[in-house]
Amino acid sequence: MDYVIAAVWTFGVLIWTVARFIIPLVVFWQFCRMLWYWNTPDVHAGWQFLAYYAVYIALYIFLGVYEPKLYREKNRGRRNG
Repeated sequence: MDYVIAAVWTFGVLIWTVARFIIPLVVFWQFCRMLWYWNTPDVHAGWQFLAYYAVYIALYIFLGVYEPKLYREKNRGRRNG
């Protein structure tokens, strides 16, 4: 399981340079859509915005703060740089 998490994290870090500009635009679009459809009960735009925002924040934390166990063990005891 550690290898799967490390592979997903590595892939995410590699595409993060492009995704960090695209994903906020999508979240902003969902926010505008939520404001537009606020009083329309069948659209559920508020919940959709909340889901997009939660996924964006989870990705940001997973890629920015978390470091997979495999990478932590390889760098133990070494200087950075």
